[in-house]
Amino acid sequence: RTMVGDVRALPLADRSFDAIWCRLVIGHLPGCAPVYSELARVADEGATLIVTDFHPAAYRAGHRRTFRHEGGVGEIEHYVHDLPAHLAAASAAGFEIEDIREAAIGPAVRAFYEASGRPDLYAGHEGLPVVLALAFRRGG
Repeated sequence: RTMVGDVRALPLADRSFDAIWCRLVIGHLPGCAPVYSELARVADEGATLIVTDFHPAAYRAGHRRTFRHEGGVGEIEHYVHDLPAHLAAASAAGFEIEDIREAAIGPAVRAFYEASGRPDLYAGHEGLPVVLALAFRRGG
């Protein structure tokens, strides 16, 4: 089933889920606290929440959320939320942090640099974290 909704006001019942994956969404919104509050509402007690976001270090290094279309490059509106902002908002909503991981630029994406004609950039970007991943548990 597919539905359309605002992650800050989901059309779902309270305590509907025991697992939630919020994938690269929060960076599209100016504040992360309303998202965590709403996810807490739909998360059952003990639920797992996985949140991924564009890493602030990647943004500081000049990376942007872009896409190619009809020969041009478009940039998607993005708001940078650092780790303390995520942790504070999640904690205020009743989530406890369980794990923090970072996905960095490595050999698996080298071909993308080469295909875009910028293999020289790979060496400078290798090791740069581009995705922040957080695992939480919903308290009672």
